[in-house]
Amino acid sequence: MSREGPWVFFLADAEGFLGRNVKSFSDRGGLVFRMDAAKFRSPGDVFREFSSRLIFPSYFGCNWDALADCLSRVHGSWHGGRDMVFLIDNSELIQEADFLGVLISSLSEAAENSNFQLDTDGEPTGFAPVAQNFIFLTKKEFLHGLVRNVRHRNICVDIFEDFAFAYQQDGIMVSG
Repeated sequence: MSREGPWVFFLADAEGFLGRNVKSFSDRGGLVFRMDAAKFRSPGDVFREFSSRLIFPSYFGCNWDALADCLSRVHGSWHGGRDMVFLIDNSELIQEADFLGVLISSLSEAAENSNFQLDTDGEPTGFAPVAQNFIFLTKKEFLHGLVRNVRHRNICVDIFEDFAFAYQQDGIMVSG
């Protein structure tokens, strides 16, 4: 779990690796959120799941920009400025979702903004940086199909044998 990019990962059959690293992260005071992609049937479901788990403010707009904004500025008495990792189980279930690319783009944007605490003009927000990482967990046989379906104008995905990561790069679209 890192303040250095990339911040969106896809891991196959990684429970052993995750168990060790998540425990270490948690022992150092990090917050771990485990989510199930089975609950991400629509964009509205995604917004509701993140909003309820992270206690978003009442003005949360239930759209992709609002998701990125609220994730990048998670603050409050419950949070304490601690770094966060989001583990998203059963990610193969959203492999065919038409919103997969924009979801990955929004999470990548949120993590970048949270890790550096810069606004859209590149100016400091005044908040302390908070590391965020999003890890999509899947079975090995689904990994390549899942990441090949991450299509968005500003997201690139690098694929390896049993993991991949996504990052923002304006003007580039991942080919299938």
